[in-house]
Amino acid sequence: MWGVPVGVKDLIDVAGLPRRCGSSLRAEDPADQDADCVRLLREAGAIIIGKTVTTEFGYFKRGPTRNPANPALRGWWGIEFVSLKTRGPVALLG
Repeated sequence: MWGVPVGVKDLIDVAGLPRRCGSSLRAEDPADQDADCVRLLREAGAIIIGKTVTTEFGYFKRGPTRNPANPALRGWWGIEFVSLKTRGPVALLG
């Protein structure tokens, strides 16, 4: 996976980034270390480029999704559609 950009769901710890779990109830404190799956991706050469939207705690209401290339495109379809339209991450984890 050398050089492959990866977006990680907001349910998974990424060192230096907050894990909000799609909720405003969670603190903004960044994670101290990567989750094992993220660590393995980094060891394989993947480039973690950020977090992706998730439903609240992976279960409740859908989180906001937007397409920076076309703000009129909003909805429940998730980051996969947005990423493809904006040439975002090649791989998504979560």
